[in-house]
Amino acid sequence: MEAHRLNATWRRLLLRGVLAVALGLIALFWPGGSISLLIRIVGLFLLADALTLFLSARHSVLQTGGSLQLAVSLVAGAALLLFPEALARLAFILLGIWALLTGIAFLLDSRPQSEWGQERSAPIALGLASLVAGLALIFWPGSGVVALAWAIALVALALGAILIAVALRLRGLEKRLAERL
Repeated sequence: MEAHRLNATWRRLLLRGVLAVALGLIALFWPGGSISLLIRIVGLFLLADALTLFLSARHSVLQTGGSLQLAVSLVAGAALLLFPEALARLAFILLGIWALLTGIAFLLDSRPQSEWGQERSAPIALGLASLVAGLALIFWPGSGVVALAWAIALVALALGAILIAVALRLRGLEKRLAERL
């Protein structure tokens, strides 16, 4: 039973990571695109992130951090998707708040996982990276479409890389667990 949950978990983390990397690459290589379209793409990513968290909740109980992350991703994604022009100036602040709360969620989820030992370092690193990125987006919002696109790319690529790394570590753990059974 645990192996099945572990399998589903690493696959969902991998999917989230791949989606984040795709968003980061789009933002990095197409910074001059329409800000409205770029904001809608970010909104779609946040809704996809909320969907993967919701699907995770169907297979296991979400911890406090996961529930917070689901709610923030859902609300921020819907707002960015429905009101991109009105929110263009607020995009940095919304993304900063999302990254900040996501960082807090990862740190909250890493606290009760003391039995994970080494596996606990990845959620802590992701939480701290998201906190730093969130604070930077809130307090130094910069200006211009290129700055916004690069900020989105930076956060998305960092998030994607860490999620993929965690997924691959969990996959390895699943394989070792399967060998023991």
